[in-house]
Amino acid sequence: MENKTTLSKPNRLINEKSPYLKMHAYNPVDWYPWSEEAFERAIKENKPVFLSIGYSSCHWCHVMEKESFEDKEIASFLNNYFISIKVDKEERPDIDSVYMEYCILLNNSGGWPLSVFLTPTKEPFFAGTYFPKSHFLKLLTQIKELWDKDSKNIIEKSKRVVEQLKYFMSSLEKRDINETFIDKALFGLANRYDEEFGGFSESHKSATIPKFPSLQNVLLLLKSHRQPFQDMAISTLLNMRRGGIWDHVGGGFHRYSTDRYWLLPHFEKMLYDQAMSILAYSEAYRLTKNEIFKDTVYKIVDFVKENLYKDGYFYTSMDADTEGEEGGYYLWTYDEIKDILKEKAEEFISFFNIKKEGNFLDEAKKIPTGKNILYAKEPTTKFEDELKLLKAFRDKRPKPLIDDKILLDQNAMMDFALAEAYLVFEENEFLNMAIQNLNLISKTPLAHVINHNQHIEPMLDDYAFLIKAYLSLYKATFLKEYLEKAEHFMDETIKKLWDKTSGGFYINVSADVLIPQKPLYDGAIPSGNSVMAQNLIELFFITKEDIYENLYNILSSLYGSMLSQNPTAASFFMTSFLLYKNGYQLLLSMPLSKAQKEIINLYKYYIPNIVQYHEESPDYKFIACKDYTCLNPANSLDDLIKLIA
Repeated sequence: MENKTTLSKPNRLINEKSPYLKMHAYNPVDWYPWSEEAFERAIKENKPVFLSIGYSSCHWCHVMEKESFEDKEIASFLNNYFISIKVDKEERPDIDSVYMEYCILLNNSGGWPLSVFLTPTKEPFFAGTYFPKSHFLKLLTQIKELWDKDSKNIIEKSKRVVEQLKYFMSSLEKRDINETFIDKALFGLANRYDEEFGGFSESHKSATIPKFPSLQNVLLLLKSHRQPFQDMAISTLLNMRRGGIWDHVGGGFHRYSTDRYWLLPHFEKMLYDQAMSILAYSEAYRLTKNEIFKDTVYKIVDFVKENLYKDGYFYTSMDADTEGEEGGYYLWTYDEIKDILKEKAEEFISFFNIKKEGNFLDEAKKIPTGKNILYAKEPTTKFEDELKLLKAFRDKRPKPLIDDKILLDQNAMMDFALAEAYLVFEENEFLNMAIQNLNLISKTPLAHVINHNQHIEPMLDDYAFLIKAYLSLYKATFLKEYLEKAEHFMDETIKKLWDKTSGGFYINVSADVLIPQKPLYDGAIPSGNSVMAQNLIELFFITKEDIYENLYNILSSLYGSMLSQNPTAASFFMTSFLLYKNGYQLLLSMPLSKAQKEIINLYKYYIPNIVQYHEESPDYKFIACKDYTCLNPANSLDDLIKLIA
């Protein structure tokens, strides 16, 4: 007999703006949002805090909600003996970062939902991720008993742990890096490369180890300008495009694959994954001119426009689940395919690995479910008519929910990707979408969450990707207003978030965050410091202002110690170092209209490590500089290519 319930009257989360928090508004758990009110009550009643962090499109967050947070027994236990707090990690990445670091240190792994137990003064003393209901109830019971027995000792120990974390954060060892670090990063990725199916993981030949796109790795390999490494990147992108991680019917990439083959994904679709994919596939097209890569970029943009784009802004994500079933929107039975495609079905069924028993396995039992996910024999632009028929059928199904948060960092990341894609494909719509979005952003005071009528101060990723977007628009148009915006926001970020003692940028310095974090590792997306490193170098190359180079060198010294231990931990940072050591600064000294045409022509060649800028002049010269030395001016693009290609 089920023991699930929902409230007829909502809890406090009904007043929140986040779709993820609102999802839990009718749980019987007495949830608080992150607030001083919650911690004041915990102090007054001497209760531990249960902190649950997730996001709206997270499948296992939904599972834990249904199993545990809708359960009467668990809710009653939490309400009696704990203060329970819900946080949307996308709304408050600064809070998530603190407790995720603790979870990883404790368990050597992390993920969402993130489940953390805190003292009433915010110090963590235990953490994990998803807990099945039976395990979770046992854990709650054990923690209650330990707290009742010796809460004073738990508090003392947790305070010592926090002091150690603070010390670690403030005493990062500095180490200069050199060009050998590039080789270490490239060969480190090669050691984790799956030669058969592409992608990177520690156990790349294990069939059941999840495989993430990690497209910053792909970008580094492409920009290395060394064919063996570029081939790894190309193979990875081709295998992703044929796999179930790619939505063959509607475009766009799912979050990650649960297996080695890119076959069975977790089905959430994140805006940031689409942005990173646009960057990687555009870069690959620029190198190879393979039409599959161009087709992928255009179909990602089409997916975003249809599902995650409204009134000039970009929404955050599309859910993994539909009506309680993970991936239900995307799966097909053999008979459905036969009925929809009729005489066209046979070849399609063979090509896309459709089976009567289903190719989509039950994740727990590893048995066929009778459902199929499209998995192509090879990347293709064939079967467009058949895929349109399937899409028309699928559009009638209930759609996954959209998280309609408009996040500054993710909107700016999309603008950066679209501006870069414009340079590669000369697609004016891409450029116009980016310009329109940035114009909208600039009309209101900057905030991490743009809509929902709440003001969360901009954080590191917001500034980092906003600067990146403005720099990319400048390099695409040579309009000085974009460069001036990039410089303005760089100065603002330095003032607000730069650690004047040890160097590096904090995520946030908000008073309600226990330990200000200074992220260096790349995760699902590049870390804010990795992006800022690239911004600093680009601004230095364009403006020649020493402050940008000086800050870059301080920041890179923080990466030195980490990368000597783990050379593949920050591939996006390594692209900035590759640019710094091997890149060209290219001045187009000519009328603006001619410079705007020539930069498009330049992008038809593959010269990845270059930063272009413009100087108005009646002359017609290309001046390329490297290692503080300028080459002879070139009077045509052909002459320039002979000098630098």
